[in-house]
Amino acid sequence: MANFDFDLIVLGGGSGGVRLSRWSGGLGAKVAIVEEAEFGGTCVVRGCIPKKMMSLGSHFPHEIEVMKDYGWQVGSLSLDFAAFREAREKEIQRLSGLYQGMLKKNNVQAIVGRGELVDEHTVRVGDKTYSAKYIALAVGGKPWVPELPGAEHTITSNEAFQLDRVPKSVVVV
Repeated sequence: MANFDFDLIVLGGGSGGVRLSRWSGGLGAKVAIVEEAEFGGTCVVRGCIPKKMMSLGSHFPHEIEVMKDYGWQVGSLSLDFAAFREAREKEIQRLSGLYQGMLKKNNVQAIVGRGELVDEHTVRVGDKTYSAKYIALAVGGKPWVPELPGAEHTITSNEAFQLDRVPKSVVVV
């Protein structure tokens, strides 16, 4: 019987990878999870959470207009987009930290870096290799832009969440 560093190595620290890792670790398996960016994956870092924060914030001007109909006196308003971005990033880091805490609580070793499969039982992260009886791939996906006329003017959700200012107009496909 082979001697492995871990029972399970999970590549990908998004929702699926974190869940598999913490369940397995909680059941007593020796588990490592490999993630090259923040834990939480697309939903927490580049998708659901930042989108919901932006969507909620975009409704505030309308709500303030409705408040006027109920007798509220409202002064001038402006958006400090840099402060909003900072608040959004703080929330993403908070949630990513919660994921890391869940992993630690379930005895999962977090390895930060880009994992590469060497063979059916080995993963390389940087200049180190790790072995496991099982390796799970939970790497998610990346947005892509199809090759269409005008594609050079597009950005993906990854870049949209990094804009320095609110665009005058936008089309979402």
